[in-house]
Amino acid sequence: MLLYPDTSKRDISGNFTYIDGILQREPPQLEKHFEYYRYNDAEHLFIDPPYDRTFHMDMIIIETQIPTYKVKGSYYITNDTVTFGHSRMMAKGCDTASIGSDVWLEYLGDTINYMKNGCDEEYTNVSTIDKLVLIPTEIGEEFRQKYYEMEKWLRDMAEKCLTYGCI
Repeated sequence: MLLYPDTSKRDISGNFTYIDGILQREPPQLEKHFEYYRYNDAEHLFIDPPYDRTFHMDMIIIETQIPTYKVKGSYYITNDTVTFGHSRMMAKGCDTASIGSDVWLEYLGDTINYMKNGCDEEYTNVSTIDKLVLIPTEIGEEFRQKYYEMEKWLRDMAEKCLTYGCI
């Protein structure tokens, strides 16, 4: 069975089979199966890597859904614009990415290339940033009057507190 883009040696690192109705990698055939790849210069891509190696490799996780999330620019409104991320989340160290299952076919190859190049924006062809432009609104006359009255009350209270003392 061909599973793109898995290039692992399945007779060493485990073949794929249905376990409880889910296609999964079987346990590795050799105890130190990863030593096979250590001295091999070729690049190897694993789908569902053996658990014992997941902490030692870059990972792309395909998730059911990637919600809209905050990015560096999300904390500030600049020129009436707020930015958010979508469809691909990257870890700070560029060693783990999560992509949505709805866009995995479009994003997987791009994410592999992006991570290989240290998450340099020059090496991605997909945009994962949404910009939300806020529309300024006019403040109604009634609100202006209430705001003016509240400001006046606050000034009066501050003056009274300074003169007579506050409770």
